[in-house]
Amino acid sequence: MGELIIFYFYFISVYIALSVILLLQIIKFKAKTLPKKDKYILLSLVFLMILNVIVLLIIAYPYSSQMFKYDSYLSHQIGNIAIFSVIELIVVLTVVLTVAILQINSKNNKSLNK
Repeated sequence: MGELIIFYFYFISVYIALSVILLLQIIKFKAKTLPKKDKYILLSLVFLMILNVIVLLIIAYPYSSQMFKYDSYLSHQIGNIAIFSVIELIVVLTVVLTVAILQINSKNNKSLNK
């Protein structure tokens, strides 16, 4: 279980780094000229966000049912994973909302220019 927790922390670190890089790309290009590969990265981030919600639910169930009540180390690690997952969700939602806002703004600008 310990190796799985370490892998999960690495996974989340890479995920958050990808999200931040993509967010910077989106702000730089103002989302209207976002390269195709970045759109695929965005779609994969949304997919991973859904996967993360599932992981959170899987973690939250045994954590809430006090299954690990007697193993304080494991209980603490599961709590850490849950906290990291919430941070990850906030980062990805920020990326997705930024894309949406910038795309709405670029559409509004096009309609105003006509």
